[in-house]
Amino acid sequence: MSWDDRPLNTRVALKANWARNFGKVNNKVKIGADWTADKNFGIGKYAEEPEKAPSWREYRYCDVPMMSGLAFYAEENFLLHTGKDSYLNLIAGIRNDNTIIPGSAYGTTSSWSPRFNAKYSFFTPASRGNSVFRELSIRAGWGVSVKQPSYSILYPVPYYMDMNSFTSTVATDGTTYSSVYVMPRYVQYNADLRWQRAQQAELGLDVDIAGVRIALAGYYTRNIDTYTSANTYAPFTYNFTSTGKVQGLPIPAENRVYSVDTQTGIVTVSDKTGAYSPLTVKAEARTKFESMPIMTNSTNPSTRIGLEWVIDFPKIKAINTTIRLDGNFYSSRSVYADLQPDYRNNATNVDGTLYRYLGWYYGGAVESNGSESQSVRNNLSIITHIPKVGMVISLRLEASLHSYSRTLSQRADGSARSYVISDKTDLLSVVEDASIYEGECWTVFYPEYYTTLTDPTPVPFLEKFKWAKANDPELYSDLSRLPITTTTYNYTYLKDYRTPTFNAHFSVTKEIGKIASLSFYVNNFINSPQRIYTTKTKSWLTMFPSTYYGLTLRLKF
Repeated sequence: MSWDDRPLNTRVALKANWARNFGKVNNKVKIGADWTADKNFGIGKYAEEPEKAPSWREYRYCDVPMMSGLAFYAEENFLLHTGKDSYLNLIAGIRNDNTIIPGSAYGTTSSWSPRFNAKYSFFTPASRGNSVFRELSIRAGWGVSVKQPSYSILYPVPYYMDMNSFTSTVATDGTTYSSVYVMPRYVQYNADLRWQRAQQAELGLDVDIAGVRIALAGYYTRNIDTYTSANTYAPFTYNFTSTGKVQGLPIPAENRVYSVDTQTGIVTVSDKTGAYSPLTVKAEARTKFESMPIMTNSTNPSTRIGLEWVIDFPKIKAINTTIRLDGNFYSSRSVYADLQPDYRNNATNVDGTLYRYLGWYYGGAVESNGSESQSVRNNLSIITHIPKVGMVISLRLEASLHSYSRTLSQRADGSARSYVISDKTDLLSVVEDASIYEGECWTVFYPEYYTTLTDPTPVPFLEKFKWAKANDPELYSDLSRLPITTTTYNYTYLKDYRTPTFNAHFSVTKEIGKIASLSFYVNNFINSPQRIYTTKTKSWLTMFPSTYYGLTLRLKF
């Protein structure tokens, strides 16, 4: 296979600024517009010898419409001097983004992203001299960012599913013939799709105490209407001809010519010598659920909170060295609990027919539908300047002090959707009042209900499953393919705390006159394995951080 890739990216930007002073007020206004256009004039991936790639389907990039984006934005920056060395700064802005793809079912997409920032400075270092408290300011911000659908959603690329519908017997020369039912698939248009949004808020403090500068910032992010890939299912019937249907035909194998009706899939066998009349082979109509992907929105927001800090100490003048401490605390939690269908595509019923049941699961047919995590990191940077030789030496120590994570299986209301079972071979051996989070255990997750190929009426799963175990062994065996179990590891939902880890980096930069600088750096120069204990598996892990180094040359003109 070869590639022909010829992308063209174009961008035009216009910006205007207006500034004016009104006594104690400084006012700045900025407006602008951006236009972008992306087009690929290549043909993409192609087969130089198509006869050797019979399953390859060409998708020509050059036939894909150009995607263009048009954005408008405006910003108001208001600064009010409230005293000799105090001021209030307010910044408000809004941005409008538009994505245009000719031929897209979504048409021209549009979104608005507002933001607002405020800062109040009580006093600044310039006016405080050698006072203990030299600077104090607080700041806050709020905004909404919108993520429009990707190109693959707005203009879906087709892909194909191949289902074998016939394989012939082997001829005397070893040749076999096959026919394949080809079903094109693509991401469906969703008229109810909402643009993904992130609500962001931040609160910060900046202070200078006796030359020690401290900056603290806490933030909160809430993601709403997150894009989620799902499937829709519908019954699909096609004709399947087994190899056994052509065995025993009077036409000798070496003289057979197979043809397949491209609409019905019916196989006809002809005799290339003409001694026998063509024979139509009886096919079996098979029905199964077939999926078509669709992009939807999650109704369960995910959250992230964090705290970041930077502490700059006064320069140690005797050795011309500065020291900085920086780090962060981070916490996140996300759960996807929407009701989604799932089909066991490769399963069969007890009677050997294609599987006829469709399970509906909160959070999808996965054992885990969420996660939570926390971390604390802290770093120390030491930078020494040696002006006489034009050299800068820096050392950075990085520490991961706290690391926690846990896999979740929950409904939207926070209740567990999985159950503890006492016997991993018995899907109904549920232990009452036991929590999947309280110790090592085997678990099971049942669909909320199921439907069938012939009846779309929802049937409550667990009630029917219990009934089938006592009254209908065949139905029980068929339905037992739908529950999701954790039978490989019994610690899936335990909390995982890990011991701290450390890294160290070193670099030296040498100025070469006024025209160049040369830097040598070594990352993880300690180059020693680290032992990490994980409470989830109650075991020690050994990590081998990579050590790498390099040279950087910078030229100034």
